[in-house]
Amino acid sequence: MARSTVKHGFVAFASSPPEIGESIRASLKMYSVIDGIRWKSWESVSNWGQPLITPIIAEIGRSDVIIADITRLNLNVTFEVGFAIGARKAIGLVTNKAIVSDKEKYEKLGVFDTIGYKEYSNSSEFAELLQLAPELERIRWSQASSNRQVYILEPVARTELAGYIASRVKKARLQFGTFVPTEETRLVALKAAEDVSSSTGVIVTLAPKDHAGNEEHNFRASFFAGLALGMRRRLLILAREGERLPLDLRDRVITYRDLSDIDEHFNQFAFDVHGSGKKRESLPSAPTNRLAELSIGDPVAENEFNALSEYFLETDAFNRAKRGEINLVVGRKGTGKTAMFNAVRNFARQQVPNVVLDLKPEGYQLIKLREEVTAHLTEGSKRHLIIAFWEYIIYMELAHKLLEKDEERHYREPDLYEPYVKLRDLYEASSRGASSGDFSERIWRLSNDLVEKYKSRFSGKGVLLTNEVTELVHSDTIHALREAIVHYLSSKSEIWVLFDNLDRGWATGSTSREEVFVIRCLLDAARIIRNDVRRRFESFNIIVFLRNDIYEVLMSASPDFGKDTRVSLDWEDGDQLAELLRRRLAASKRDMAPLQDLLGSICTLQYKGVDTVAYLLSLTFHRPRNLLRLFNYMKAVAVNLSHERITEADIEKGVLSYSDDVLVDISNELRDLSPEAEDLLYRFIGDKASYRKSELERIILTHGIDEMQKMKVIEYLLYYGAFGISVDGAVSTFIFDVGYNIKKMQALSEKFTSAEYVIHNALRPALGIRW
Repeated sequence: MARSTVKHGFVAFASSPPEIGESIRASLKMYSVIDGIRWKSWESVSNWGQPLITPIIAEIGRSDVIIADITRLNLNVTFEVGFAIGARKAIGLVTNKAIVSDKEKYEKLGVFDTIGYKEYSNSSEFAELLQLAPELERIRWSQASSNRQVYILEPVARTELAGYIASRVKKARLQFGTFVPTEETRLVALKAAEDVSSSTGVIVTLAPKDHAGNEEHNFRASFFAGLALGMRRRLLILAREGERLPLDLRDRVITYRDLSDIDEHFNQFAFDVHGSGKKRESLPSAPTNRLAELSIGDPVAENEFNALSEYFLETDAFNRAKRGEINLVVGRKGTGKTAMFNAVRNFARQQVPNVVLDLKPEGYQLIKLREEVTAHLTEGSKRHLIIAFWEYIIYMELAHKLLEKDEERHYREPDLYEPYVKLRDLYEASSRGASSGDFSERIWRLSNDLVEKYKSRFSGKGVLLTNEVTELVHSDTIHALREAIVHYLSSKSEIWVLFDNLDRGWATGSTSREEVFVIRCLLDAARIIRNDVRRRFESFNIIVFLRNDIYEVLMSASPDFGKDTRVSLDWEDGDQLAELLRRRLAASKRDMAPLQDLLGSICTLQYKGVDTVAYLLSLTFHRPRNLLRLFNYMKAVAVNLSHERITEADIEKGVLSYSDDVLVDISNELRDLSPEAEDLLYRFIGDKASYRKSELERIILTHGIDEMQKMKVIEYLLYYGAFGISVDGAVSTFIFDVGYNIKKMQALSEKFTSAEYVIHNALRPALGIRW
């Protein structure tokens, strides 16, 4: 940025601790004008007679450069940083090194450490940083063309509010994307800006103080709100009545006591978003940067359903699925289950006569059913009830889809009219008021209806007879509905029922057999329905997508192991991941060249003497999501430094941010296993990379984990890929090298006395361990 164009500067900082303000005030008192920039802080902005945020927003809007002190995380400052970035202002972040900072919180949150900052310790040093302000540039990002209308920030804990918002968005037929903290862990500022800029509206909630992860969530919410207002996007902020709100957001927040209180405000928001259409307000221009314009997609497949078809890699697992040879797809988080779900759905939809149900219930929707009904029944009654429940759900959804698909057509085709009306009458008689809304709402209502019915008729009765279970689920109406559906299918080609998200939010490694019982019953119900329907309609397919740890618990609890035909999404071949990256680069650059040519135009092909692609793949745990996340971090660093190509230094900084993500991810997984194990990996900071078993055990016991849990912790360190096994100094073997078979890893460590536990390369930068 040229010095002559800079006229006004704004300084944002928290009011606590007071030492921060003292240094900044002293500096601004001595140097209110430095190098042609007239500086103001938020304290000198008058808001007399105005909404609290209005004059501050106006001051940032007319400023050319913003300096924000982030020594301590502050919701108002976070909002102002987001607003400045969204408004395309040059911005510099600073911290006071004389005060203990919130660095650990940055590592969990993201945002600030993905931008970079400078340090000062007194007013003189702060003034020196102000002198560097003319060198600051705007953060640049690509505003990709997108069908997305709304971007939603989800809370850490999946609540009724989150489900209610999702249902309202779907019902309004708004295309949407989400930031899911359980999937992405930390927020990359550049990616957040890209997501908001490619959307027409943004929805954020402020989490109550008694909710898990509320602090990190509310900082993300403040940042997203700032971005949205800075880019002049439609914004809906929701908070529970009575919660303490950030000053900068107080006048923008819609509070609610009951979820229905949201409806009027959401309807206006949806109307405004639909009314805006594709006419998003233009943003202040920024210098072009070909790297900033490059997009290789989103690590979370749900956010790129519209683009996935351009670069989806058709594996053998996908080909088997689209031929209807399997009914279960299993894979770890980040291996592409949802991407395959989308690809199978799109393939099935290509033929107009086909009927495709893409169902995404969530585990929390069935908790009440499990806790208040099944917990009080015998095993046989419980199984009978839940299988009947799933049969009811699937048949009801099939009827709903058929009626929706042919709502207009049945008037034009006489042969279809009578079967349609019969099916409609049966569906309405069976729905018990749960026919409206989206699938999440319908399954929630039906589940609650079953709970209330059980409590009113059979509460306290330990054993239910078969006819009583049937009465609960209204299975008598299902027979007639099934007959009507099968008759109606004669006008269709194929039926596809796809289930995803069943295990969303379930902690890895701590899922009980009781929890997966509901999924076991779904698979049993699917088998029953498939067999019933295929007697008269051959092309009927049901596929369930599950995490592999859930599948393992499921199979260990199932006496009929092996009835389900499955495929595993394992990326053991590094060439496949390299091809995935090539396709995404090719789609963005509209160039079908080899990977080395595509990557070489935007990135150095050697990192410290090693092939860049090979180096990046070695950090990904063989997961597509990790590869995309890592690349986006490297790109963000380069773009923030105005680089046209990703340099070695950019790779190093991007890898460090990615490594911090991995450290937080695995620490969270260990916490789910045992609260005492959450910070275990931090014990290895600055230490060596490999350990004998006795050494590893000693560190675990010293951390406060008892003898009984010790071997379980070691097993999970291997299971998550945090450690591999090396024998006699050979190349380390990790869990993904042995088909995720934990018994093979354990056998390696037990068979060879020379075996050592080796920390994965992806963790070493965050732990300060040399290669």
